[in-house]
Amino acid sequence: MKKKIQKLKNLFNDINILIVSIPIAFIISLFYCLFMHSQEIKIYRNSQNKMKQIPVIFPNRQPDGQQKGIDIAMALFSIESSENVAYPVYRENLPFRGLTSGNPFLNEKEVFIGEMAYSSWGILGSTLAHEIEIHGNQSFLKIEFLNYTYNLFYYTQNLIKSIFPVIQFEDYKDLGFGAYQAEKEAYIFEINCEKRFNLNTKEIIAIKNILDNELI
Repeated sequence: MKKKIQKLKNLFNDINILIVSIPIAFIISLFYCLFMHSQEIKIYRNSQNKMKQIPVIFPNRQPDGQQKGIDIAMALFSIESSENVAYPVYRENLPFRGLTSGNPFLNEKEVFIGEMAYSSWGILGSTLAHEIEIHGNQSFLKIEFLNYTYNLFYYTQNLIKSIFPVIQFEDYKDLGFGAYQAEKEAYIFEINCEKRFNLNTKEIIAIKNILDNELI
C-alpha cells in the first residue's frame, strides 16, 4: 500500500514538473523567436535607411489603375518583398489605402491595395512600402502579444482612473497597443521616405494627420 502511495506521489510530482516546464519552455521559445526576428529587422532597416533618401522620378500623371499600377510602382520604387509576403493584389472595395493580413503563428502574409492608394504615384509607392517593407517584416505574434498584455491591464487602468481622475492613460482599446505601435512605425516610415516617393506637402500633411489624430 505504501509503495502504491509513493508511486502516486512520484507520478503527481512528475505531472507538476511537466505542468510548470511546458509554459516556461513556451515563453522562452517565444522570446527567442522575437529576439531573432528583431535581429533580422535591424539588418533590413539598415538597407531601408540607405534607400529612403533616394528620390525617384516618375511620370507626371495618375497611376495606372488596378494591378497594372501596382506592378509599375513595385518596379519604379524598388519595393522589396520578403519571402513570407505574397505579391500585393488590387482589391476594389478595400476601404483603406492598403491592408496586410496574416496569421500570428504562420510566417505568411497577404497584401491588398485599395483604390484610395491611387491618388498619385508617390502615394501608391508609399502605400506599398508601408504594407510590404514595414508590416510585411513586423512580427504579428509580437503585435498580438502586446495587444493581449495591454488588455490585461486595461481594466486595471480604468479602476485607477476612477479613483484618481488626474491620472490619464492612452486608450488603445479598439486598435490595440501592439497594432498601434505597428501602424505608428509604418506611418513614420512613410514620412521619413518623403523624398523617395516625392510626396508633396499636402500628402505629407495628410499622413501626419493620420498618425497624430486617427490611429487612436
